[in-house]
Amino acid sequence: MQSDDASGFVLVDYKSGRGGHPSAWQDDRPLDPQLPLYALLYEPAELKGLVFANLRLGKDMKWLGYQAEDGILPKSRINTTVDFEQELSAWHTTLTTLAEDFYHGRTGVDPAHYPHTCEHCAQRLLCRLDPSLLQEDDATEEIDV
Repeated sequence: MQSDDASGFVLVDYKSGRGGHPSAWQDDRPLDPQLPLYALLYEPAELKGLVFANLRLGKDMKWLGYQAEDGILPKSRINTTVDFEQELSAWHTTLTTLAEDFYHGRTGVDPAHYPHTCEHCAQRLLCRLDPSLLQEDDATEEIDV
């Protein structure tokens, strides 16, 4: 990884198996939010990249992430050049909202990607979602197939 400006940081989260994906950071409830959270510790000009390093046995390593300018991360259709000032501002708002909700005990039932989140869940007996709605969704999916 290289840059014309040698100063700055690239934050790396190493993942084995099927790792994270940077597109998951753009949601109101981001998945794998560690890197965006760590990125908030830096000034936008200091941050040169945020990347998942996906390591899989017998496969080439993949770098998936955001960079401040072209050429910092290896070329890939996944690696996107972003304005970190704008991204950090958005992540600050999103992560602060989530932290405040947690602090204030807001525990409404709101799966991140319903109904996909619930497809393989083994905890339906403990779930606070209306099970009849889940069964109804399952039956609808079976009919559509």
